[in-house]
Amino acid sequence: MSQIRRYIRLFLKFLTIMMCASLLLTGCQTKRIINMSGFIQTVTIDKSDVPNEYFFGITFPELKPDGTTKSVYMAYKASNFEEAYDHFILQTRFTLLVGQTRNIVVGKSLAEEGLLVPAITNLLLQPKFPITSRLMVYDGEARDFLKLGEDITDFNLYRLLIKMQSFYKISISTVFNFVRDYIENGSDPYTFIVRIKSKSASLHGSAVFSKQGKWVGTLNEQETTDMLMMRSPKFHTFLHLDKQQGNAPIPITMQNAQSERTIKVLETKPFPKILITMNIKGTLDTTLSELTSDQTVKEPQVEQAIEQQLTKTIRKLQELKSDPVGFGMFVRNKMPYEEWDDEKWPDMFKQAEIQCKVKFNLENKI
Repeated sequence: MSQIRRYIRLFLKFLTIMMCASLLLTGCQTKRIINMSGFIQTVTIDKSDVPNEYFFGITFPELKPDGTTKSVYMAYKASNFEEAYDHFILQTRFTLLVGQTRNIVVGKSLAEEGLLVPAITNLLLQPKFPITSRLMVYDGEARDFLKLGEDITDFNLYRLLIKMQSFYKISISTVFNFVRDYIENGSDPYTFIVRIKSKSASLHGSAVFSKQGKWVGTLNEQETTDMLMMRSPKFHTFLHLDKQQGNAPIPITMQNAQSERTIKVLETKPFPKILITMNIKGTLDTTLSELTSDQTVKEPQVEQAIEQQLTKTIRKLQELKSDPVGFGMFVRNKMPYEEWDDEKWPDMFKQAEIQCKVKFNLENKI
């Protein structure tokens, strides 16, 4: 009996040693796999002088022996991303992976000439390419933007967009959103514009596109917020009106205003007649304690000011013949199927009668 126990103990010791050895070998192998992997984090695309070719750029972190990382940048001219990817693989000892790509930055000239859609189509042919990657336009050559360093163009820029998405509570500026708006009848795509100032990456409004995929106009920061608010059924936003705009004794500032949007198509012929209603509520951040009873914030005046602001943005989009709000989807759903013509919508949109109605509720009024 004691001999059997001794054999069992020896067997258990042997099994323990084998398990520890297996864990150590697995850990070493895992470390080796991670050390040899190049996780592509940002892709840039620029227009080339040669027709049907693009300048593709990538950046990925390289792990150094001391445990720190450095950003590796590569660029190559090719007709598609697959060709460029094959070239990049031959230039590095790392196994390049696209599954964690955070940002796609395209150059201004590429977007203006309507080449953005065929360019990103190349990327989507990669089966593991994440469609939730953030798509942005750089006001210049995208490959020059990427050379400025990973700390500026990669993680910090990605976190900026994630912060905005968390605040607005909507999905913004993704490849999926852009492609969906491009193929959707009655809606046009948009994306954010990124710039570098004082060695820091920041967003400066948005680029709006035609149905042909061309960058046709730019919205400033306020107009971009207006567009996103009208585009989204529910939206969290920052609202500011100076004393003159709000016809109030103090500036009206709300850090966490909430809006709900409804769009109603009243007529479709000869040109669409549309009513967009915005229900906005929020708490005034500016103190009200110093106001007297005759110095209250008057809601009708605030409603009028916001209506004028939103209407101005709508008129600008109509002049550009770009519909990132998606008014056309509501008109299309109101018309018989055979009467809708996607190619005619830009001209219909420009001539449409669109009225904006705002209902404002100040939750901490006195």
